[in-house]
Amino acid sequence: HLAAAQALQVLGRPSEAAAQYDAALRVQPNSQVALLCRGDFCFSAAKVADARRAYSRALHERPQAVAPRVAMARLLHHEGQLDAAWRMVNSALGIERRDPHALETRAVLKMSEADSDGALLDLHAALACASAPPRRSPPWAEWLCNRAAVSVLCGDVRGAVADLRTAAVEARAGCPRALEGLGALAMRASQYAKAAALYDETLAALERQAPLLTMTLRTMAILTMTILTMAVLTMAILTMALERQAPLEHGSPPPTPPSPG
Repeated sequence: HLAAAQALQVLGRPSEAAAQYDAALRVQPNSQVALLCRGDFCFSAAKVADARRAYSRALHERPQAVAPRVAMARLLHHEGQLDAAWRMVNSALGIERRDPHALETRAVLKMSEADSDGALLDLHAALACASAPPRRSPPWAEWLCNRAAVSVLCGDVRGAVADLRTAAVEARAGCPRALEGLGALAMRASQYAKAAALYDETLAALERQAPLLTMTLRTMAILTMTILTMAVLTMAILTMALERQAPLEHGSPPPTPPSPG
């Protein structure tokens, strides 16, 4: 039932996925895995109260488990209850100080407090854990992209580029977010042609992942190319204006207009 529910969720069939999660819990009402999966499903569907009930049941069934504490910490952070979220994630790390999901969640909380250096250290530690998401998996690629975003805030653009390239090349299902991040960094460096190529790759990757979004993606492509074209034209106009101004700044007289007749 759980495998079917997760597959239906990926296919965008939430009502059928919910029925499969319910069926799994009817078979094993106290299954922590089923409760956490049900909670994650409800959380992703913005059904926060249902997610809280599922996470609370999971924690009740296994009070010393780390996973439900991490899930509750994320939910509390989402609700803006930062003190409670901190207590929950610290209790998780008190049980297992090297749990990668707890470390990654603590990084999220640190970012909420503008502690980007501390968040980066936690993300390094989380990705280095033996029990971190498997290399090339979607969660692993997502964590790399998160670390890249924090690295940029910390001034480590080279490290960010390395993480984004790794995620873009090695992720099994592709990683449009990594390609988009590389495009953004290329734009930041005024490498407009490179940025355009990376955004094209992003759109192609998204189309492969969600064929039903083709028309939306084409619209995004048109908008992206329009923005890039405007940026290039603006740079060209500015360059021409500076070139015309340069002789005047060096004392050269302006060109004499042709005499009439």
